[in-house]
Amino acid sequence: MSKREELTIFEREYIKTLIDEGYTYSQVQEKFQRKYNRTISKGTITKTLDRYEETKSHEDRPRIGAPQLYSERYKRNILYDALQDRTKTACGISKDDNINPEGASTRTVGRILLDKGLKSVNYSSYDLTIRPKNIDERYEFAKSHYFWTIDQWSQVIFSDESDLLPQKCGKMKVRKRTGEQIFLPPDENLRNLTVKVWGEISYFGVGPLIRYEDTMKADKYIKILEGNVLHYWPNLKSGLKGNDHPLLFQEDNAKAHVNKDTKKFFLKNKISLLSWPPQSADLSPIENVWALLQDGLYNHRHDLFSPEDTYEKAVEIWYNIKLDNIQNLYYSLPDRIHSVYENQGHCI
Repeated sequence: MSKREELTIFEREYIKTLIDEGYTYSQVQEKFQRKYNRTISKGTITKTLDRYEETKSHEDRPRIGAPQLYSERYKRNILYDALQDRTKTACGISKDDNINPEGASTRTVGRILLDKGLKSVNYSSYDLTIRPKNIDERYEFAKSHYFWTIDQWSQVIFSDESDLLPQKCGKMKVRKRTGEQIFLPPDENLRNLTVKVWGEISYFGVGPLIRYEDTMKADKYIKILEGNVLHYWPNLKSGLKGNDHPLLFQEDNAKAHVNKDTKKFFLKNKISLLSWPPQSADLSPIENVWALLQDGLYNHRHDLFSPEDTYEKAVEIWYNIKLDNIQNLYYSLPDRIHSVYENQGHCI
């Protein structure tokens, strides 16, 4: 393990606890990888145990080196500024004379923030901190679908809800602590242009894009399903004469989707569901379609003055999404499944 990947106090405590509970080195390696999504060598385990025997502590040893150029108070001010605006870059902080009057370089500011536990990571509007139970479910899903072909995935209809607003979906960097959840609320002016929609896609193109108000609850969801699902995809219904290959319907685990009345709708209409693991937006191709749609809205943001304008433009963009784009997303599904499997259920 390199110096940059030195174990944290919590990781050292975790290794020592597992050893005390009687786990072998190999079992510790496997559990550590599942928990922290990175590997450790048996040598690292030995060094961790030796270090504890020597010091009776998991704390970092005091470092010997050149004297600190910047005081702890100075560093705290830089940290405070970064915490106030999670999107502010090290370069931006270094150029701010009010925060950085002594002129610390961009590299130095970045190192100060790293030492304080703030890492620069890609921002995602959905939570990437997956619960341990859900990690296991994702891993089992990837394992059971590891050998699915494109032909099999092409039989799946993917559905989802989304809040659409004219905001760019490209990569954005934020600073966060390990395990911390970050949500950046949209600009208030953009919030006033937001619309809630439900949509579905298939290997053969997009389905309907339905606008709804307020929270999606079971009764509202069932009405949307009744008016759209079988109308667009009659082959979802199993048992129909001549329908030897019924389609599968995918939905996530939102409350409206797992409601008992919703389940009754699918049973009554003989629609088969693809069992979907929780917290798996990274697996669903419709998430990428939402991003395409939102980027399109961003390009027309100067023409949008109301939620009605947003929805009208969204419908126009939605029905003009190229089939190649949709099918390329379906082609990516085996790779996504393989990545989740190789990551032991962690996010890809």
